[in-house]
Amino acid sequence: MSIMSDFIVATASDARAYAQWTASGETAASSRYTVASYNGLTDLEVSNLWAILTDEEWDIDVHELPGEPGDEDEDSMLSQFPAPLVNALAALQETALSDIAAQWAQSEELDWEPEALLPVVTDLRRLAAQAKGEGKHLYLWSST
Repeated sequence: MSIMSDFIVATASDARAYAQWTASGETAASSRYTVASYNGLTDLEVSNLWAILTDEEWDIDVHELPGEPGDEDEDSMLSQFPAPLVNALAALQETALSDIAAQWAQSEELDWEPEALLPVVTDLRRLAAQAKGEGKHLYLWSST
């Protein structure tokens, strides 16, 4: 079973609406969101990335992304990136992206090649900068 992973720049209410529409199979109004879609990433993998970005040992009490589950019938989760994670992503230098992707690929939870994670890290950096610039938030909507 594949995990759908959508990274979204949105307001809190728009992110919830996106999660509801997407979980129901409807197409969300694309002009209200910026989305980067991947497969196989959950809040756990993102929390590992956060620890890498801050050069800390991963700790669930520090690196957990706050989230809210979807409807009872849905196996989905909407998780908000905390401000320190958004700031760390937005501050990434272009020259560090490959190194961060390589470190993230070595995480126990991931079974990805660094080259496959580079576009994810690049998108997350871009989305974090956009969220900061627009006064919005960055979210991960994931579903199986």
